Amino acid sequence: MKKTSLLLFIIIVSSCNHNEEKLTTEKEILKKENDSLTELVSKTENNIGMNFTKLLEQETQTDSDSTLIPEYKNLLGENEIFDIYIWDRIQTISNLKNYNQIVSEFSGTYRLKPIHNDKYADVNLIKIKNDSCFLFKNKELIVSEKLKIRNSSNEYIKGVIHIKNFGMTLHSSGFGTGILLKDRFCMDCERLDYYKTK
Repeated sequence: MKKTSLLLFIIIVSSCNHNEEKLTTEKEILKKENDSLTELVSKTENNIGMNFTKLLEQETQTDSDSTLIPEYKNLLGENEIFDIYIWDRIQTISNLKNYNQIVSEFSGTYRLKPIHNDKYADVNLIKIKNDSCFLFKNKELIVSEKLKIRNSSNEYIKGVIHIKNFGMTLHSSGFGTGILLKDRFCMDCERLDYYKTK
C-alpha cells in the first residue's frame, strides 16, 4: 500500500508540475500576443493614414471646416503621397470658404445699367440665389445653372462664372457690387454692365 500511495503521490506531483509548466508557457504566449496587439494599436494611432481619415470624417463641407486646416498642416511632411491628399483637402476647404463668401456677397438681383439698350441686350436681368444663377430677357428665363466660380487674384474681381455661352465677371468696389457679362461666342458683342438692385 505504501508503494501504491507513493506511486500515486509521484504521479500527482509530476502531473501538477507538467500542468504548471503548461500554464506558464500559455501565459508567456498570451503576454506576447498582448504586447504585439498593444504595439499594433499604438502604431495605428500614430499612423498618418488613420489621422488623415479621422480629419476627413470630421469635415462638414461648411465654413467651420476651416478649423481643420491647422490639423491638416500638422500631418504634412510625414509621407509624400499623403502630403498630396492633405494639400488637396486644405485647398478644397479654402476654396469652399471663398466660394461661400462670394455667393453670399453676390446673392441678389442685378439689372442692366441704363447706358445699355435693353432692346438689343441678350440678358437684361440676372438673379443669383443660393448656389444658382438665372439669366432673364424681358422676364423670360433664358438660362439657369448651378454656380461654378473661378477665383481671381485681382482684388476688385471676386470671381468669374461661365454659364452656357456667357462669361460673367463679379466685381466689387466702393460703388457696390456688379456683374460684367459678355457673350463668349460673339466677337462683336459688347460687354454689358449690371448693377445690384436688391
